[in-house]
Amino acid sequence: MNDAHQRAGWHKARPQHLPKPSYFPFFLAFSLMFFLWGLVSLWLIAVMGLAGVFVSLAGWVKDLVAAAKEEQSREAPDAESGRMIP
Repeated sequence: MNDAHQRAGWHKARPQHLPKPSYFPFFLAFSLMFFLWGLVSLWLIAVMGLAGVFVSLAGWVKDLVAAAKEEQSREAPDAESGRMIP
C-alpha cells in the first residue's frame, strides 16, 4: 500500500530508533560459556566466567539505558514552545 491508498484513521508506523551495535551480547554469551565450562572443570574458570557475565550485563544495560534516555530526550517537548521536537 502506498501513501495515497492509506485507510482512513490509519497512520504510518513511527520509525523505531535502534540502539547502536554492541559487543556486550557476544561477551555475555562467551562469559556464560566459560562459567558453565568452569562448573564442570575448574572453579577458577567459573568465577572468571561469572565475573564476565556481570560485567557484560552491566555494560549492555548501560548502553540500553543510554539509548532510551537519548530517545526520550529526542521526543521531549520543546521547553519554549511546548511542541514536540522531531
